[in-house]
Amino acid sequence: MSGEKIYEYRTRFPDDEIEAYLYVSRPDCVITGKIILGRKILLDEWLDKYSTHPEVLDRINAYIKRGNKVVMPIISYQTTNALSREYLEEKIGKFTVPQSFYYVKEGTRLFEVLEKEIIPTSGWNYNVFSDKCLDEICRKYK
Repeated sequence: MSGEKIYEYRTRFPDDEIEAYLYVSRPDCVITGKIILGRKILLDEWLDKYSTHPEVLDRINAYIKRGNKVVMPIISYQTTNALSREYLEEKIGKFTVPQSFYYVKEGTRLFEVLEKEIIPTSGWNYNVFSDKCLDEICRKYK
């Protein structure tokens, strides 16, 4: 939520742009924001695109070796009130935290609770992408 990270890396992800809720794991165990992720890009495509940038290629290859296959640009993000795992379980019953992601289907109790109870605490923050962002590609975060 600091805006430091502009790309999300995964082994798999949906093809299309997507709005997602941000879940912070232990010790907090809360949903605390929303994020818009752009269409996924295969990391292999970046090997060609950045072939003239050896330091970028090294970072991309390191991410691929760790099992990452796709990247999604973080188009925008916003903070929200926090909904704890315990609170969600009170409202919907068992709430299983996803390992990577899962779809929240419209019409489900979870969807209804999130739509009703997640309240933005900031406006949307937008990231800017350009060729000047080479240092951000497959960057190690602390």
